[in-house]
Amino acid sequence: MDPGNAIEVRGLSKSFVLERKTGEKGAFGKEKTEKVRRTALEGIDLDIRKGDVVGIVGRNGSGKSTLLKIISHIMEPDEGTVSIDGKIASILELGMGFHPDMTGRENIYLKGELYGFSRGALDERIDSIIAYSGVGEYIDSPVRTYSTGMTGRLAFAVMVNIDADILLVDEVLSTGDVVFAAKAREHFRKLSKSGKTVIFVSHSLGTIEDMCTRGVWIDSGRIMKDGRIKDITSAYMRGVEDSPEIVSDLAEYEVPDAQHRLSLMYRDGRGVEKDEAKREEWLKKSAEQGYVPAQAEYAELLYARGDEASKADALEFYRSAALSGNEEAKARLSAILGGYRADRDADALRAFYRRLADRGNPLDEFRCGDLMLTSARGEDDRREALVWFTKAAERGNCDAMFKVGEMLRDGKGEKKDPKKAVEWFERAAAKGHVRSQFYLGEVYYHGRTVPRDEAKALKWY
Repeated sequence: MDPGNAIEVRGLSKSFVLERKTGEKGAFGKEKTEKVRRTALEGIDLDIRKGDVVGIVGRNGSGKSTLLKIISHIMEPDEGTVSIDGKIASILELGMGFHPDMTGRENIYLKGELYGFSRGALDERIDSIIAYSGVGEYIDSPVRTYSTGMTGRLAFAVMVNIDADILLVDEVLSTGDVVFAAKAREHFRKLSKSGKTVIFVSHSLGTIEDMCTRGVWIDSGRIMKDGRIKDITSAYMRGVEDSPEIVSDLAEYEVPDAQHRLSLMYRDGRGVEKDEAKREEWLKKSAEQGYVPAQAEYAELLYARGDEASKADALEFYRSAALSGNEEAKARLSAILGGYRADRDADALRAFYRRLADRGNPLDEFRCGDLMLTSARGEDDRREALVWFTKAAERGNCDAMFKVGEMLRDGKGEKKDPKKAVEWFERAAAKGHVRSQFYLGEVYYHGRTVPRDEAKALKWY
């Protein structure tokens, strides 16, 4: 083992046998199951230098937590070796090593002994552990009466007050309140400066970038990239954006730019097999939601068919994209119509969309509002757009809720009202609207228009 390394991982592999339902019926109508093997880690080689503060990032199920459990000897690998130079302390699951019927004080001694400390050594540390955890009032109550945050803080307090050389941490900073999280981050900064080795696993890229100098990106059980933390988080985010699984999930959630990206993936065979039918399906969905690049592209596809019905539909999409400023759509309309007059066609298109919206369908109301906003000539048009968005939002359209929030946030169609804007974003987010959830995560994390609240930021992220 290299004397400068705290941890050396060589050829590490781990798989699990899972049982899943087949969808078929067996005897007495019972659903059949089958056993399948899933690879969690495959051929991992990794050196962690003494004094490194390393952040491990990756999607759920990528193998991050499995790697930490093997390093901490909680789990055995199928293949490969792990060499350690120094004493390890870890907190990988809330309450791991705690007995629910024992008090917090008793569990401190229990956990400390698991780390190899004597009763006398723990006597010297117990007051500082209790003070650090912030659960002093309940320290002599059974741990089963603790909240999740209290349990996490107590486990964390034991770990950081143990004189270990290597610390393994899995999402612990997501427990507790903002004050505790800040205190924990400051503690790790001091540890890193003192030469301790720390490995973090977290979905919070902001925390990872703030705490670590080195990053490791794991996906599907393999190391994708290892290097400077900013380089790793940037590469990871690009990988997430280009992941067919994630783009597909967002498209199913009716995020229009994701629907358009998915259509391009099916067109080009990027990450998926080429499929013209699926390409057109997702392109149409994106265009119908008002995503301008998709409207221009879908219009081109329709017009190329040559039949009158397709050409008529294509003209509507061309007009909508042109009114939103798409130069390609403007040029095509000019070529097709022999001179495109934006004002004339805009009025006709608005009248058409109003007639549709008057029927009370929330999707038509949303589309009408979107057309009024993208082609607005003044504040009256923006006010009308807000009216249509509000009607659609009140009928449960999440995209409309998001638009109402944006307009109230920016003071379009009505004076700025950040509080009401956040209420609309939260209504949409509570219904699973991904753009609203992400926006709220950013708002609460950075303290934009609302007090900074890392707990709420993490919830929406």
